[in-house]
Amino acid sequence: MENNIEINPVDKERELCSLIEKFNYKYDVHTSNIESEYEYLNEGDICITIPNPKCEYPIYIDLENKGEFTLTYYKWHSHYFGEEDGYKILCQDLIDILTNEKCVIIINSKKRWLYSGLSETKIDENYNYNKDIKNLPKEFQKEIKDLKGNIELFYWNTKNNVLINI
Repeated sequence: MENNIEINPVDKERELCSLIEKFNYKYDVHTSNIESEYEYLNEGDICITIPNPKCEYPIYIDLENKGEFTLTYYKWHSHYFGEEDGYKILCQDLIDILTNEKCVIIINSKKRWLYSGLSETKIDENYNYNKDIKNLPKEFQKEIKDLKGNIELFYWNTKNNVLINI
């Protein structure tokens, strides 16, 4: 692949901040592990935090020095390789979350959290979750069948959030 050029994620800090600014969101940049919330950061790592004006859950974009990118929102996170292709996918996922084109899908049994994922498109209360449940380990499928639970569709703009009881 021609765009699979290795990059250092921390070198993309300015570009990511510019992208966030295009959507008129505020953000904070954290570069040390002095604050307890960011104690996981290693020397040279960066976390860009975007507070959500609609709820308590911000987006975190971790840039590991000579490592990978991590995008976190609500109960979901994903890792992206420190390559141009991984960076492009991260940017598209970030844009899709900020524009409410994708949401975090959470599957819970009545006992516990079982799964987190990012939707492929915008979905609503008519979302067919059976495929996601069928992809869970058999133990989780049985737990859902026996105990029931719910599916959370959690958007950046929380007015679009949906809770589906199963």
